[in-house]
Amino acid sequence: MSALVAVRSAARRLLISTARDRTAASASHSVLVLAPHPDDETLGCGGRILLARRAGQLVTVVVATDGAASHGAGEAGRDELRALRSAELAAATARLGLVPADLIELGHPDGQLAQHRDQLADQLSRLLATIRPDEVYCTSAWESHPDHASAAIALRQAVRQLDYRPRLFEYPIWLWADWPLSRRRLVSGLLQLLALVAGRRASIVRLDAVRAEKELAVAEYRSQLGDPVDGTVTALPAAVLDRSRTGPELFFRITR
Repeated sequence: MSALVAVRSAARRLLISTARDRTAASASHSVLVLAPHPDDETLGCGGRILLARRAGQLVTVVVATDGAASHGAGEAGRDELRALRSAELAAATARLGLVPADLIELGHPDGQLAQHRDQLADQLSRLLATIRPDEVYCTSAWESHPDHASAAIALRQAVRQLDYRPRLFEYPIWLWADWPLSRRRLVSGLLQLLALVAGRRASIVRLDAVRAEKELAVAEYRSQLGDPVDGTVTALPAAVLDRSRTGPELFFRITR
């Protein structure tokens, strides 16, 4: 193990060990989860969703894009992938205890969410004003994937427009590849980590009671786990999948 990897692992252990444990609290609050692509909701919040649904809480999952760019397919392949990922989303969220009425697909073009950010913020503001969830979750604004960062910025913008203040949390997906410390994050990652620890802004949800169900939900995303689409094979990074499966799920509090 390189020194950088060892320091990164130690930093993550520190963050998780000092995080607030909100596993029990998950049963007490209604939730809206914003996923940039089909699978982000399960990878980052599957346990949080399962615990809320077990307690009878309202859970809404909003998926911002159609997920049709993951394999770099031509237009015919994109049509096939768009339908496939929507079907995988339905199957995965059913594993998490949701019904079709709990699922909203906005259908923005995969990979182009930055160009649709203001429209997405308006859509989210209207949804939040109608549903009024206690807590709202999205991928982290620190994520390297532009769709993930754009979704977070749009949601922050939407929350500011509301006449009430849901608690807003962000969850890491691609951050697990090299955050908080790497050659390209030596300063920013360290500052982010220190802010989270010092401000007690990190929280966790443990997967002990729901791990098997979450793993079944993740497994529904076969197109993202190596099944070929239009002759092309893609797979999520091992670090992302390992973190999703082992837990705990980690969240960064943005608003109180």
